[in-house]
Amino acid sequence: MTAEAEVLNKILDTLQVLNKKFDQFILHKSTEGVGCLDATSILNLPDHLRKSALIVLTSGRVTAKDVAAETKRCRAVESGYLNTLVTMGYLKKERGSRIVYFFVNQDN
Repeated sequence: MTAEAEVLNKILDTLQVLNKKFDQFILHKSTEGVGCLDATSILNLPDHLRKSALIVLTSGRVTAKDVAAETKRCRAVESGYLNTLVTMGYLKKERGSRIVYFFVNQDN
């Protein structure tokens, strides 16, 4: 085997090990803390999402307008942040007539 082939085999082995580790990392991250709005997951949120999540956590069932009134941010911005928290599994939303209510996901 030539020196170049040996180097390429080492690179291939290293890439395979990294690929396995990456897969394990992704699997761990995708199941970690989903739906559980505890102290650790709150601290791991970016500041803009943490602010919205804490308001929902302390207020219960709220609308984006309610949260926007407390954060002094635009309702549309808060709606986006709250929907991001829904997508992450931390909150749930429920539509009543035209108003959307957000609340903490109690299932997990």
